[in-house]
Amino acid sequence: GIDIGIKSFVSLSNGLNIYAPKPLDKLTRKLVRISRQLSKKIHPKTKGDKTKKSNNYLKHSKKLTHLHEKIANIRLDFLHKLTSSLIRHSNSFCLESLKVKNMFKNHRLAKSLSDVSISVFN
Repeated sequence: GIDIGIKSFVSLSNGLNIYAPKPLDKLTRKLVRISRQLSKKIHPKTKGDKTKKSNNYLKHSKKLTHLHEKIANIRLDFLHKLTSSLIRHSNSFCLESLKVKNMFKNHRLAKSLSDVSISVFN
């Protein structure tokens, strides 16, 4: 049996708890810093339509995109490794059915639930 939780991502029926890496928590400071730097660069919407995007704006937008990609890749890598190991080591397993959409309505839990991408696993 598999129980999905908040503190430990997965609790198995044999007593094993598996914790998620939570990449957004670890990289939030870097994400905020790059976003702030990007917002200070010249963009056509802020200076009128005649100016083009500055090279520094393009550099920082690429950095920000790369960081978001890295966060998504960490999540997907963890989920792929977890699901493949669960399938490899058990003949059958039962997973609880959760209404993830309703869980995201709780604003205190929404960030931590989306950080471990619970909807993809469920």
